[in-house]
Amino acid sequence: MGDDRDAGTRQPTADAKTSQNAATGTASTGTAGAGGGAPRRTRPPVPPRPTRSGLYLSVFAGVVVAVVLVFVILRFEAGRDDASGFAGSPQRTTARPTAGTTPGRGGPVPCQSSSGGLYCFPRATVTSVADALKVQGATCGKDGSDIACRTGSGADGSQVSVQAAAADLDQLATLSMTTFSRAPGNNDAGRVRVVGQLVRAAPTLLANLLPGETKTQGAIRTWLSGHLNKCPDGPITIGGYKVWCDPPTRVTASTSGQLVSTWTVGLTVDSATAFPPR
Repeated sequence: MGDDRDAGTRQPTADAKTSQNAATGTASTGTAGAGGGAPRRTRPPVPPRPTRSGLYLSVFAGVVVAVVLVFVILRFEAGRDDASGFAGSPQRTTARPTAGTTPGRGGPVPCQSSSGGLYCFPRATVTSVADALKVQGATCGKDGSDIACRTGSGADGSQVSVQAAAADLDQLATLSMTTFSRAPGNNDAGRVRVVGQLVRAAPTLLANLLPGETKTQGAIRTWLSGHLNKCPDGPITIGGYKVWCDPPTRVTASTSGQLVSTWTVGLTVDSATAFPPR
């Protein structure tokens, strides 16, 4: 009986505490958190979203950096090519120049000569011109330090003189062509024949002498047609080359008591004393 009374007396007290705790649970929980209990979990701060202007600025900066890198790479490669081309250029003496060593604008190039100061034809050589003339039926041989190639009969024909820049070089410095016509008497018709021969031979001769320089070839042909009958006193410069002609000239001599007249006319294209075009 005593135990039941005591339990009955304590039960309301426990229920009251439970109700009190339930009523004050929120306040108690808050007090415990403030007084050293488990810390409250909080969300990390949300980073600000990039604005449209900031995005554009980033893209622009990336493009600028890429352009600068490309420019630096190109400059580096160009400098390396120039340096390698300068340092690795072979010094040829008797080797035939190739088109790869010729400036695109044409005109004379420095000769591969130890003496220096001379200019040569960029592509044609003594050998290449002589070989081309032989194919056309010319007979070539040494004429002092030059090579002379002769075509035609004993009465009418032509002679091309090919001069190298130096004795040990195959590089061509000067080319001269003379046409001639020989006949008894005054040979008045010989003047017309020699002029016609030279005008007709000039295109092929200039093509062998100046391969790849078609504008210069045409300019020389035009000048020749207009001035061959009365050549100027001095040379002119065409495409960087010195060009002059020898006007029709007649020489009459007596052979076995008979007068024989020979007409000649000539064309010379020279690079050794010319200056490259600027």
